[in-house]
Amino acid sequence: MPSGPGPTLRRMASWRDRSALRACAPTLTLGVERVTGADLLQGAERWAGAFRSAGLGPGDRLVTALPTGACLAQVLLAGLQEGLTLVPLPPTVDPVVAAAEADPAAAVAAPDAFGGRDVGWAWRAEGAGGPAAPPRTLRPAGPRTPLARLLCASSGGGPWAALVDDNLDHAVDAVTEALQPEQARWLSVLPWHSPAGLLLDLLPALLGAQDILRPVPGDEILAADVASVMQRWQPTHAVLPLPLVGELRTRWGGLAPLAALLGGLATGPGLDPGLAADLRRTRLRTHRGAPELSCMVTLGEPGIWRPGALGRPVGCTIADGPGGGLLVSGRPVTGGRWVDGRLHIVDRTVPVEVTLT
Repeated sequence: MPSGPGPTLRRMASWRDRSALRACAPTLTLGVERVTGADLLQGAERWAGAFRSAGLGPGDRLVTALPTGACLAQVLLAGLQEGLTLVPLPPTVDPVVAAAEADPAAAVAAPDAFGGRDVGWAWRAEGAGGPAAPPRTLRPAGPRTPLARLLCASSGGGPWAALVDDNLDHAVDAVTEALQPEQARWLSVLPWHSPAGLLLDLLPALLGAQDILRPVPGDEILAADVASVMQRWQPTHAVLPLPLVGELRTRWGGLAPLAALLGGLATGPGLDPGLAADLRRTRLRTHRGAPELSCMVTLGEPGIWRPGALGRPVGCTIADGPGGGLLVSGRPVTGGRWVDGRLHIVDRTVPVEVTLT
């Protein structure tokens, strides 16, 4: 059943603040598995120590190829707090293949990710217990990238985006300020290896929630799984992709269960007039972003829905672009581009033209 009173956002100033995290870490529920906040953070501290012991320092690039779960949360949190440049990838991606583009010093992946190969510069990891045997050596890599906190593929298929600390702060602060998830029972469905899953879902939940509720371990979450969690745990907050909201509407014959949420975002394609009409009976907000824009450009007000609505710009200015997209400048614009194994810092005051997702 739901936990009792939880932390407040005033106690959690930043995802870099270890002491504040220790004071308010939420319990993580993945299907029938429960990981306490203390165990979650102890595992993250063990990973941070393992990174230091292996010789990783600020700006070293670390590829992660893990399914969504406690282990991935611990690795990501430890990497962020150690100042590494994280390259989170789906668990289906071969870390050795990814290394050709990301040029990492090390990797963390599931035991079966390497196809039986002995990769000496990688940790094999699973579960919430922390790291097993360390790598034998670090991978020879190019210059460190201490300004970049995340490297992620751009939505248009161009150069990878390099997100800096301010990009992360911008997105996480926007979500926590809008949703105010104090004492929240946070329904999590986005994959945490995606930029949106990390910035809009996992980090805001870690900073404000009492419980993080994943219907099942891993990345494939179905409408039936969400419906079961809604009935059993009665979550108060959620970040939901619109296609999943549409499937829930079909399943329920409406969105009455989502009307019980105290706050949340619904993001992505798939909004039609009928779905918009049902969303107006909820407190969910529209949201638009893109990986190369820290996943946060505009936010709507609770229950204000109509096809084509963008919401208000968050920390940026937007205008129509000559190519049919939108010109965005300001805090959402990522601090750099990763091109041919090198970090190129960009001028964030120069508008970039994108199609928002």
